[in-house]
Amino acid sequence: MLGLIKQANQIACKSCDELFISLLETYINNKNKEALEFEQLNQNVDQTDSSKIDQENVNKIGNPLIRCPKGRPAGTARFKGPLETSNADNRTQNKCGLCNNVRHNRAMCSSNPGQKKRRQEV
Repeated sequence: MLGLIKQANQIACKSCDELFISLLETYINNKNKEALEFEQLNQNVDQTDSSKIDQENVNKIGNPLIRCPKGRPAGTARFKGPLETSNADNRTQNKCGLCNNVRHNRAMCSSNPGQKKRRQEV
């Protein structure tokens, strides 16, 4: 293809062929017009597409739904029953794994040979 173009160009330049020059000018003008029309069509399509896209997403995008987590919210206490009273018996206490007594754990148990000593206040 390039060989034909070069050969036609050399012949037209040697003989100053006006027919070949006018043929090339009309071809170039036609292709430029087609390119401009194509660009204008693309711009119009892009503008209409962008307006459609903007209109589609306006109503769909919003704040996320607020969902409640499972279980009781942190920081709220359990309601006690009408027969349940608030006293020292229903509070949670430490229970020893060795002697099964309440108010101390295995580390502080007197029957544990590796017992930790409590600090003596001076």
